[in-house]
Amino acid sequence: MKKIAQKLALSLLACSTFEQSGWALDSGTQNLTTTVGATDYFKINCAGDTDHLNFKLLENATTADPVETPDKPSVTIGTVNPTTGPILPQILNAKLSKLKLTTSASKIAAGTIKEISLSGGNGSYLLNLDTIGTNLNLKNSQIYSVQYQCLNTVNKVTTGSAIVTGSLSNGSTKSYTIKCSKSKTTGDTSSLKIKITNKTAITKIKSAAQVIETPASGNLMAQVLKGVTALNTIGEVLNLQGGNGDYSVMVNSPVNAAKNYRFQYSCLNTSNIETKTSLIQILQDQ
Repeated sequence: MKKIAQKLALSLLACSTFEQSGWALDSGTQNLTTTVGATDYFKINCAGDTDHLNFKLLENATTADPVETPDKPSVTIGTVNPTTGPILPQILNAKLSKLKLTTSASKIAAGTIKEISLSGGNGSYLLNLDTIGTNLNLKNSQIYSVQYQCLNTVNKVTTGSAIVTGSLSNGSTKSYTIKCSKSKTTGDTSSLKIKITNKTAITKIKSAAQVIETPASGNLMAQVLKGVTALNTIGEVLNLQGGNGDYSVMVNSPVNAAKNYRFQYSCLNTSNIETKTSLIQILQDQ
């Protein structure tokens, strides 16, 4: 078999049986030649508390190109990543306090602005910024600016007004002390107003590629074996109950027609929850 691609990737499955476990491993695109008797052999190992191997043969299945989607603060981007969970945007959180008074703004996403204010009169205010809750797989630091104004009761600036800029890496915090006092021209400070701009570039994330399935034609057949038990399929989902250990997979063509194919598989327990599933091992590639 001429191997077109061996791309072992996690793929979201279309059939409801596989959706019970959420994710399954993908063999990548394979190709079977027209040679009489040509057969591909694979081995899959299941461990943990495996009850059965869930298997599906996909004839002429293709992979859709991943879609780039900008981060948004209130939605899950693309699909759920099997190792990191839902993809989260880069965010800033801000907390402004003075004595027992406090106000805050959370989840200031990349490319967005939020304002907070605190009526604490004259004196020192503490502004805390952090990046807690940001997707840790996004490694770049976040760039921000903070504009603050000390205001009197009619929103006239007293003794404090400026813009500061900075950056924060994931899981970091930074604090600023801002002092407001009485102005000779505008009087006492009534409140402090803060505008936080997350100037970080919006990250584009590629969603997981989805396998597009075509109806089985019967030109390809797969057998899954464990011990003395064997099941055959031309496209239906197989559940071979063999517990832990090595499962053998054979793919051949009853009519000796060259076909592209892939298969998806997962080791599951009695509750259809995925156990430990190995990557496939190619034993024969024709």
